[in-house]
Amino acid sequence: MRRKIEQNSSRLNKTIIIESKDIDKEIFKALDGLKIKRVKVNIKVEEIIKKRFIFLKEKSNRIIISVKSDKEYLIENLERFLKALDIEYNNIDYSIKNNSIVLTIVEPKTREKLIGKHGKTIQSLEYLVNKIAQSNNIKHNIIITNECRKSVLASKY
Repeated sequence: MRRKIEQNSSRLNKTIIIESKDIDKEIFKALDGLKIKRVKVNIKVEEIIKKRFIFLKEKSNRIIISVKSDKEYLIENLERFLKALDIEYNNIDYSIKNNSIVLTIVEPKTREKLIGKHGKTIQSLEYLVNKIAQSNNIKHNIIITNECRKSVLASKY
């Protein structure tokens, strides 16, 4: 087993590369060492075949574990909620303004469904994403907008 850790000093951008035969055990050890949940990482497994002699081959796996950024994690969760609600959109923009993270849903196809009656649906999405952020030590307030709501919030914040 060989272990290699690459770390950027700016954020929690860590990548761990492990070569081993036991995939699950090594993933569990790496997550325990990072003290992070499995949903907060990207895991990629590659099979490696090494030739030892003429006919003997040894199989092992290269496991690449990289920590997701806060941006990637929040957008992924919001996309999951929008898919469950069957709301189509082009993309989600991410920006930080006044100690708040603003996630803007660009060109939603069913705007009425996204906003809901008296804005209850978008407020509920905002609440759920805020709870997910708090449980993962993201210390910013999350604001979810679409283009219509964005102009109203611009004057507010």
